Amino acid sequence: MSPIDYNLEMHLSRWLSLFTPTLALLCLSGCGVLSPFASEANAPISAREQDKVCVQLANADYPADALQATQAAQQIAGSTMALLDSEASTSADPMFHSVLKDWEHLTFFPFKTPTRYTLQQCDPVSGDRFLSVDAQSSASSMVRMVNKATNEQSRVRWKWWVSKSNQKAKTRERTLEDSPIRVVLSFDGDKSKLSEEEQGFLSRMEVVTRRPAPYATLMYSIGSGVEKYEIITPQYTKTIRIKAVQTTHEKTGQWRVFDRNIENDFLKAFGEKPGRLMSIAIMGDADNTKSSSRAFIADLELLGLNN
Repeated sequence: MSPIDYNLEMHLSRWLSLFTPTLALLCLSGCGVLSPFASEANAPISAREQDKVCVQLANADYPADALQATQAAQQIAGSTMALLDSEASTSADPMFHSVLKDWEHLTFFPFKTPTRYTLQQCDPVSGDRFLSVDAQSSASSMVRMVNKATNEQSRVRWKWWVSKSNQKAKTRERTLEDSPIRVVLSFDGDKSKLSEEEQGFLSRMEVVTRRPAPYATLMYSIGSGVEKYEIITPQYTKTIRIKAVQTTHEKTGQWRVFDRNIENDFLKAFGEKPGRLMSIAIMGDADNTKSSSRAFIADLELLGLNN
């Protein structure tokens, strides 16, 4: 390739690396490859670790106060979306992989090596399962469209297990901003309220992705160099907030359960109520740090949504 073409590709690749979390939510078509989930892929985890993960998954319960809030949200008719249910049919059942039928794997080919997402079955009796997220200098995400309105009772809850954290990551530094696992919510809204600079940023994203950009994005992430529950605004845009629901200082190798009120978290992060919830994504990335990480996620649910 010519020096001009080479430099153009290098600059584009470096530019994309700075906005990987944004592109993960925006790039549902155009700048990457949307591929069906490859459920047959072999997971890079040992049988011993998988046994430990599975045994503890069955006992990873939500605290009593979270269950009370969940019950209130479940009273809203037709509001629950079980997006990644650990208690499912066995692998012998053709419906075993149906939990992923509405998810799409977003990659950034040829700019990024994709993260590996693998559905794991614990045993044929219990039917318990989880999703393995294995990043090796890579970035990609699993995306599920939602397009529903939230209310004061709306919640997102999940369980995740960090097997290997990324010690090189720094949440505040855009060139080192990686996380072993994220749960990412993107919202619609009135973009005319944004500054000219932010509108320009989203317009450039739309040129790249060839689809509407979300008004706001809320990321639940593993924080590094920040306090737990701290909300971080990335250096490159104010349309994204990162909420560190866990930090790299905390113990790994165990299930942690999360139950978050969507509107409360959005209000604290952006100072206003959210618009319609456009999509939800699972993401693990280690491309900026050129490092590796491994995490597992199960029982991802949205509750109390309006149509």
